[in-house]
Amino acid sequence: MSRTHGRSSTYNAGCRCEYCRAAHTARIQGQIARRNARPVPASVEHNASTYSNYGCRCDVCTEANKQDCRRRREARAPAA
Repeated sequence: MSRTHGRSSTYNAGCRCEYCRAAHTARIQGQIARRNARPVPASVEHNASTYSNYGCRCDVCTEANKQDCRRRREARAPAA
């Protein structure tokens, strides 16, 4: 392995070797773990962004996220 491989930055530059993929995966998993470890503040309104940013899976946030995904999917759909 060369010194330029095995980093998330080389993955972002387009390299897909096993070392760069592993480094990128580890970085993303770390970000998700840190994001999901944060408690949902009491002052936050529950909606699709709370679902994404804090990992809240209450019924309100889940339904808001479903609606948001549906809206985005329909906006991308080709006109018939």
